[in-house]
Amino acid sequence: GEMISHITCQDCKTKYKKTEHFLDLSLNFESRDANASYDLDKLVNKNFEPIEFKDDNQYFCENCQKLSSCAIKTHIPTRLPPVLILTINRFYFDTKTFQRVKVLSHVNVTEELDLTQENELGLQEEIKYDLYAIIVHRGMTLDYGHYYTAAKENANDPNWILFDDSTTMNLEKLDPFEYVK
Repeated sequence: GEMISHITCQDCKTKYKKTEHFLDLSLNFESRDANASYDLDKLVNKNFEPIEFKDDNQYFCENCQKLSSCAIKTHIPTRLPPVLILTINRFYFDTKTFQRVKVLSHVNVTEELDLTQENELGLQEEIKYDLYAIIVHRGMTLDYGHYYTAAKENANDPNWILFDDSTTMNLEKLDPFEYVK
């Protein structure tokens, strides 16, 4: 896929534009609350919301030749790939304990991801992806756990298969988090 990054220095109002290519999107949680629940499409859309650079995360403006007191970065997708790979970042580094910690929040995954958006002409552009594979980490920490996969033989197949080491099993329906417990 392709997206355009815009960074605007709020001090001098200079705008920087850069085209970026991507094969996957890394998704982050807003909070580390284990009781929080997220929808996958909202996590994806959050990826394209403006980011503010300020305080200890300032942007160096080439025009001002200094760190900007506030800069805003936006990502605007101009072309999405035919196959979209999503990575949910479930681990973060805790600066108090100096350890990586797993975010245990629930993510609601549906078999269709609707990323319909407004194009540059102001028209709705329908963009939908069908889920056909998911990899799940079962475990409480980065150092301990097990991965397994649920996948379809092909994107049009309604049946799901669970792959767990040497075991395979047909699934009645997709609920990858059913196996996390």
